[in-house]
Amino acid sequence: MPQVIQDIEQRYSRLRPFVTFAGCALIYYVVLTVFLNIPVFNGQTQLRPASGVGPVLGLFFGWPGILGCAVGNLVSDVSAESDPLMLAVYTSIQVLYNAVPYVMWYLVRRKSKNPYPSLASAKNAALFLMATVVAAAAVTLMLMPFETDRMAFLDIHLVRFLNNELFLIYVGMPLLIALELSPLQPRAPHFIETPYERPAHMSLSQRCMTTAILAAIVLIGIEAIAGPYRRLSITESDYAVIIGRVYLNVSVMTVIIVLPAIAAIGMIEKHFTRPIERLTEASRSFAADAVLAAHNADTSFDTKIDETGVRPAYEVRELFDATDKMRADLVDYVGRLADVTAERERVAAELDVARRIQLAAVPHDFSELVERSGVDIAGSMRPARMVGGDFYDVFEAGNGRIAFVVGDVSGKGVPAALFMMRAQGLLREQIQTCEDMGVAFTAVNMLLCERNDENLFVTAFACVLDCETGHVVFANAGHNPPLVIRDGTPQYFRPRPGLVLGAMDMVRYRQGELDLAPGDRMLIYTDGVTEAADVRDELYGEERFEKCVRSLMAEGAASMEAVIEGVVADVDAFAGDAPQADDITILGFGRPACTSRIELAAEDENLEQLFAWLGPLCARPGMTPKMLSSLMLVMEELFVNICHYGFPDGVVRRPVVVEARADDDARALTLTLIDGGVAYDPLTFEGQKVENADNARIGGLGLLLVRKNLDDIVYRRSGDKNVLRLVKTYQ
Repeated sequence: MPQVIQDIEQRYSRLRPFVTFAGCALIYYVVLTVFLNIPVFNGQTQLRPASGVGPVLGLFFGWPGILGCAVGNLVSDVSAESDPLMLAVYTSIQVLYNAVPYVMWYLVRRKSKNPYPSLASAKNAALFLMATVVAAAAVTLMLMPFETDRMAFLDIHLVRFLNNELFLIYVGMPLLIALELSPLQPRAPHFIETPYERPAHMSLSQRCMTTAILAAIVLIGIEAIAGPYRRLSITESDYAVIIGRVYLNVSVMTVIIVLPAIAAIGMIEKHFTRPIERLTEASRSFAADAVLAAHNADTSFDTKIDETGVRPAYEVRELFDATDKMRADLVDYVGRLADVTAERERVAAELDVARRIQLAAVPHDFSELVERSGVDIAGSMRPARMVGGDFYDVFEAGNGRIAFVVGDVSGKGVPAALFMMRAQGLLREQIQTCEDMGVAFTAVNMLLCERNDENLFVTAFACVLDCETGHVVFANAGHNPPLVIRDGTPQYFRPRPGLVLGAMDMVRYRQGELDLAPGDRMLIYTDGVTEAADVRDELYGEERFEKCVRSLMAEGAASMEAVIEGVVADVDAFAGDAPQADDITILGFGRPACTSRIELAAEDENLEQLFAWLGPLCARPGMTPKMLSSLMLVMEELFVNICHYGFPDGVVRRPVVVEARADDDARALTLTLIDGGVAYDPLTFEGQKVENADNARIGGLGLLLVRKNLDDIVYRRSGDKNVLRLVKTYQ
């Protein structure tokens, strides 16, 4: 399709001169014929408005206009003249008449910035008038030898000259202005390479010339109607006399009105119009040039407007001076703005690095911790700015415990981010070294109060979970109440909050406690969640937060990551197009839910009870009798070893707890053995085959049997207990 369009355009460009030629011929013929068909305007009268059309169309359209108007005149002359020689002479004279303004214009304007025909200035108007005088005089001189009436010789040729000249002024000049503003494009000689730019509107000079011409036409009409000509008897010779006198009077009016108007326009252009246009041109690209000069550190950039060829006067002079000062001030401002912008870019780059450092300071990958503890952990933090004041932390606190911390620093931006990093580090350090959460918070508070000249503070909630027992110890420093989920039902846990950290150094904090059953979960968050606002400044609120979590649990959100993602999505949907005003941080954890649990005394005779408990667990879809046999061999080996070697003389025999958790999505059954015997890690022994079973040490052949029948086995010591996690997959 584009190729077809290009072919059409190329074909039209070749036909355009011929279309222009035909159009000019038709226009000239119509204008000429209309007046030739009026008897009183034919013969001695010599009223030819078409005289103002041919040279203008020739000037604008080039050879298609010159020849087209000549052909239109020839077609008209054929009806009145039968002599081929005279027709050829008249046509040649018409061609010369149409061509003189075109030739003169481009000879004079060939090196100018805008060489195309235009009356946008008094200088161009003067050139046009000179060209019309030469054209009218040339035609008059060339037609003199063909005039036979010697008595009326001067009158006829003077009237002919005035007819051509006056119609070129009063018809030709408005026609040229109309052509310039039309969608048509002029045709210049081949040596003109400057691209044509169509003006968007009439210039001040064109408006003034058009006004002067219209005023002269009105005065001419009044003078013709009210003049002394109406007292003459109406004959053809009388019409000729009337027209001759009218031409003389119009010539006088032209000298009195139009020519002084053009001269006045020239003065206005020199002192007002051209300076304003120069000011406009200088202003179009000045800002971009000033920015480029500032970027290149160009100290030679000239702020003054070039006044070559113009002489601004009066108020325009003041405007030039004020503009020069404004340009100098603007260059100075752009230079300072460039420095500020460069500094801002540097600060933005540093803030981006700070943002990445801050986001890296909070943990994101909990896979290893989850694998070791079985606790479901997820967290999300989204600062409202490049850097924020929220933080969360998850780390091991020793003895099979995990610490969870969420904090919110007052303020925004870099100060809050720096205070946040300090608070996060102190909380981690004190929680890992202090057994009591209240003592840890008290120590952190005293340290944050030191050298806190900015009077920043932080709200924080921290808790430590015993992964085996579900016992939680916590401390709260003015933070939002956490949301505890029991049996799929969320409920706010509202302990007595303490004072924010960093406000007063004499505050003492106390430790609180609660227990989480298997399957229970806890969500700790900052006020960026509950105080998120929509476009109507309505807050998200605790009630909507609780309702969202309840809905997610009802929909079967299986992991903390799914719950947190659902909450963040609901907050974003509520806020809509409203900007995020505060950091949004959520940290959640949950104890793994047990499918079944049994507690047995550490005696061999309880092995049958253990097998009976294990049987129904292995009856789930996808499990096979072979899997049950394998697990019975494993449990027998491990349970008997605990009974025989876990409680040597002097050690109190404690019950053995076995927990089972079946995950049908992962197609895995997890068995956890917990005993209070002496510390013993069976994975530290290298399993090996032995020739004599009586010489087999603990963990030898039995460990090989255990490993062969399991997909994974993990041991850890939690407090005073051995914890052994066994994983068996099924189809």
